[in-house]
Amino acid sequence: PPDIVEIDGYSNGTKVDVNESTPLLQLTCHAKNARPGAGIEWYKNGRLVTTNIVNITEPITGDKRENTKSVISIRGDLRNEQQGAVYTCRATHEAITISTLQTMVTLNILYPPAIPIITGYQSKSPVRAKDTVRMICESVGGNPAPQVVWFKNDKKLDYSFSIGHGKSTNELTFTADPLDNDAVYRCESSNQATQLPLTTQVTLVVHFPPKSVTITGQKLGKAGEQIQLKCTSSNTNPPTNLAWLSKGLTVAGANEQVEASDQGGYITTSTLTVTLTNQEPTVLFMCQAANYSTVVSTIELSVLYPPGRPAIEGYNPNDYIAAGSAKSLKCVSSGGNPTATLKWFKGNEELTSEPQVNVGNVVTSDLIYVPKPSDNQAEIKCTASNEATSVPLERKLTITVYFPPMSVNITFSPPEPKSGQVLRLTCTSGPSNPAASIIWVKSGTRMRGTNQGNTPADHGGYTTTNILEIARPSFDDHGAAFFCEAKNLVLDKGWSDAVTLNVKFKPVFNAYATHHIEIVEGQSATLNMTALGNPIDLTYSLYKDGVEASSSAVDISNGILELSSIAKSDSGSYSLKSENTQGATYHNFTINVTYPASIITITEEVSKGIGGIAYFECEAEANPLVPNMITWSRQGFDMTKTKQTYDSSGKSYLTVTELAKEDSGMFTCTADNRIGSSSTKEAKLIVVFDPKIDKSPQYAKAAGDQGDTIELMCKAEGSPEVHFKWKKDNEEISNGGQFQVYSKFLEGNLYQGELKIVNVVKANYGSYICEVANKNMTVTDMFTINVDGTSIPDAPYDLKFINSTHDSITVAWKPGFNGGLTQTFIVIIRKSNMNTKTTIELKEEDGTIYSIKGLERATEYTIAVKAKNDHGPASSSPVPIKAKTLLSAQEGDNQLAQSDDDDMPVIIILVVCIVGIFLLALNIGLILFFVRKRKKRLESNSDTTSHTNTIELYGPNKEASMYPMTPSDDGRSYGTYEKNMDGFSDDYSNYEQNDGKSTSTNSSHCNCYQIKVGVRSSVRGIKGNCCLPHDSSGDEDVKRVFLPPPAYQSRPYTPSKSESPMMNHKTFLSDSRTYLDEPDRQQWRYEDPYKINSRGKGSFDDYIDNGYDDDTRPKSTTDFSDRSSRTTSSSRLGGKTPPPQPPIRSSSKGATNHYCQSPVPPLPARNYDLEELPPPFEDERYVRPPGENYSTNIIPNPSYNGPISRAPSRTYQEDDMRGHLV
Repeated sequence: PPDIVEIDGYSNGTKVDVNESTPLLQLTCHAKNARPGAGIEWYKNGRLVTTNIVNITEPITGDKRENTKSVISIRGDLRNEQQGAVYTCRATHEAITISTLQTMVTLNILYPPAIPIITGYQSKSPVRAKDTVRMICESVGGNPAPQVVWFKNDKKLDYSFSIGHGKSTNELTFTADPLDNDAVYRCESSNQATQLPLTTQVTLVVHFPPKSVTITGQKLGKAGEQIQLKCTSSNTNPPTNLAWLSKGLTVAGANEQVEASDQGGYITTSTLTVTLTNQEPTVLFMCQAANYSTVVSTIELSVLYPPGRPAIEGYNPNDYIAAGSAKSLKCVSSGGNPTATLKWFKGNEELTSEPQVNVGNVVTSDLIYVPKPSDNQAEIKCTASNEATSVPLERKLTITVYFPPMSVNITFSPPEPKSGQVLRLTCTSGPSNPAASIIWVKSGTRMRGTNQGNTPADHGGYTTTNILEIARPSFDDHGAAFFCEAKNLVLDKGWSDAVTLNVKFKPVFNAYATHHIEIVEGQSATLNMTALGNPIDLTYSLYKDGVEASSSAVDISNGILELSSIAKSDSGSYSLKSENTQGATYHNFTINVTYPASIITITEEVSKGIGGIAYFECEAEANPLVPNMITWSRQGFDMTKTKQTYDSSGKSYLTVTELAKEDSGMFTCTADNRIGSSSTKEAKLIVVFDPKIDKSPQYAKAAGDQGDTIELMCKAEGSPEVHFKWKKDNEEISNGGQFQVYSKFLEGNLYQGELKIVNVVKANYGSYICEVANKNMTVTDMFTINVDGTSIPDAPYDLKFINSTHDSITVAWKPGFNGGLTQTFIVIIRKSNMNTKTTIELKEEDGTIYSIKGLERATEYTIAVKAKNDHGPASSSPVPIKAKTLLSAQEGDNQLAQSDDDDMPVIIILVVCIVGIFLLALNIGLILFFVRKRKKRLESNSDTTSHTNTIELYGPNKEASMYPMTPSDDGRSYGTYEKNMDGFSDDYSNYEQNDGKSTSTNSSHCNCYQIKVGVRSSVRGIKGNCCLPHDSSGDEDVKRVFLPPPAYQSRPYTPSKSESPMMNHKTFLSDSRTYLDEPDRQQWRYEDPYKINSRGKGSFDDYIDNGYDDDTRPKSTTDFSDRSSRTTSSSRLGGKTPPPQPPIRSSSKGATNHYCQSPVPPLPARNYDLEELPPPFEDERYVRPPGENYSTNIIPNPSYNGPISRAPSRTYQEDDMRGHLV
């Protein structure tokens, strides 16, 4: 019968892993050494298979037995038809009578899973910080079940996953943190059937509020001084807005900046400038940030006054301070401007304290006081002073200091204790407050003696005396330290000292003496095995297995165990005897000699074909045998193709599967038990395959003239070895005469055969055949090489583009036959849009890869390569290629530059850059020009004494300018206006001039002032009770004012055209619009920005005769000009300051303005509280609109005598006027 039945590559009962994409799976079964040849049957899941089977019976050379091989082919849908199928190979033979001879394998079809799906969170959906985020990643299907892994920002986060119901699930639950904002969470699914992981990802967006806001800035200043306050929020997402508040009202004028935070989210900073006055002793500002939740911070600005008397905290008169320990005393002083300076003193000696801390108007100074025993009952004081105090204010206290004893004194009697004699130890402590308590300690055991009382000592302390009696000193007391510990129980601190006793006893080995010695073979060691005895004259003897030790490698001398060049035979059990006049003692121990691993046997060589499996075995001996003691390795080889198995007996097995021809080589077996050096041996793997010749064109020819020597080269790859034969005219060429035949190994599996023909004659020309054969001398390939006289070279071929940079292009080609002579390569390059070309000659030894340098950027070139030798150029050349250099060096040197006719020329890019830089510089110059011009104008107007109500005009001439705007006016806010008054004009214009360039026309109800800007001026007429100009000639250049219509009644007025209701971008040019100088139009009206009525703030009212339909404009917190110091112009209607008129837009016609004037005195230019306004002004006209900016510093006008009655407002008819400049 056959010896064995086996399936190639698989042992009985194993699983065969097969990818579902495998087109054909073949299993080969062998039944060997049977006579006659055995039959083979295949079964699938117990059923006989009769198709797709090939059986072959092969005779054994020199033997009457035969081998049988059977191959079964499996095709089709492996996943659905073959998953889990059990294939059995069974041998049939008439000599098999007892049981069946068979082997079986199980098919395991591998297939990838589905792309993972993430549920529980939608990408970029915002979540709140501290919310619990739950993401579930599921991957369905796959064999084996896929691994599901979570990544956060490409970093592995969670490896754990569950398998069930045909899918793998990895649930990731975490608490959202601000640092998680914009984090990318990726789920990867993979198994053995996937080449790359399948991925799905989401981006997490985390919203979180600011934790705090912080206000920084100077808290103390003088009247008129400007102080800058800065409010900074902590990081938040999305960015928060910061609001300044004072007295519950919003403060405008702050500059706000937003920047990204390293901790995630954004940080907002708001800067506010305020001016202090002496009208209010303190001003409180609050900064508020609102984003999901609201956080605030406040700061109070104050003025100078003396502090209060300090108070000392942290010490009670009935308390104490421990000497040497830090005691924190706090000195507190409230009030004072500037805040108080605090100092500490002990008597008259100033003490160093921590930097004082200011919280509002409260100042604290912490003193870290470390008293000494001599400081008991010392006087400590704290003083407070500032610029307002002539004598520092102070607070005193007397401290009590507790201190422990700093020494002990021990005496004992008798001075030489003996066994059986009473020993008395006496201990006296140093000074302590309160008195110390004494205990005795021996080897960690506490013992109490007899207390002898306390005695007064230095610094108000006491000494304590205690006696300890030892009735019978013993071995345990010899060399023992008896400590006397004197401790202040209140402080739990004290002092300790000790005495050591001397008691006679027989030898005793150390309880920690070793009982087991482990040492490496051949090493030496010295161990201290001495015993303790009194008297100390001890003798030692060593025994092994009950007999006195005689080995020179193990020796004992004065208790020192010497191990010298230890051998395996020295392992065993030992006993050490120590003896003195008091007796003898024995100590038992063992010695274990370890030695390094050494390889005993190894499989030296294995030969297998491509696709086969190679098995190696390596066995080693060692002490100890450690897990994974034997490993296999190979330099530069992918060991994942192998399987290593190690058993505890010291054997290791290496299996190399799916052999390829490049797998041939040496594997190294290394045995290392971490004792000494490792042991290595090599095993050789030979992957057998038939030789194959390299038939490149350059090897297909050889040439030389008569009398020369010609070399024919034949390169082939094969294993385990390659044999070369040379033939001409079907006759084998042997080595000798004109012919020299030899071969050599190059590298890997590559060999080279050479045929050298010397003294060539004409008969030597012709065709030669190179044949290669395997180790069985079977010819597997042949190659014809033609030999002729020298000629022109063959053309190079396979010209390729390799790489390009901004100034170079690299190309490569393959050389043709050189014609039997040394050839030269000619590289031809030209710009693709030009005919001028450049040639570069390269020697054959320079290689066939060349970088062409010194080229222009972003330029396409046409490149060709030719060859020539002494007979001339090749008859042809490869097809030229086109390549392009890069635009810039930063694009990288490894990019392939392809030709692109749509690339923007460099000159266009340069022109665009230059124009952009010019425009940027022009904008910067214009901004600097207008800023400088405005600064000069403000400086030239700084001496103006009156800053009363003004109106804005566009384009006034220098002579028509009236009360200029001060720097404090720049930041003013106009309530419901959406921009400052500065947005309307850069200049204010007055309504009167005394230089002869203005005229006044009086009526019974008003005075009209007209500013001359042209050569002619006349008055057309008066509408109502107000003066309007007459245009007698029609050619006067006057300012035309267009005012907003009633369509704005439901919203604040804005001068912006784009925000106007019913806005048409062309209709504002219509002649139907209303102007001030058209007498037939409806009564004009203006906006009262500060009035509150049914139309809302910023509504438009009719013109009011004999009164003022305007309130004073509100000021920003930066508008703290000292208006009370300015004089009132006597030329203004009875010395009263006129109220501000509404902002007026001017046309392009000119600059003539008319104002109706009344003897009614105006309100001074400041804001008012309701309680400040006498009747009849306590009405809705003077109520601040909600959200109006509030000035925290109010400067009264001492020249103001109070308002008079105001004429009632007239009704008006709505029209279709629009508030836009024409």
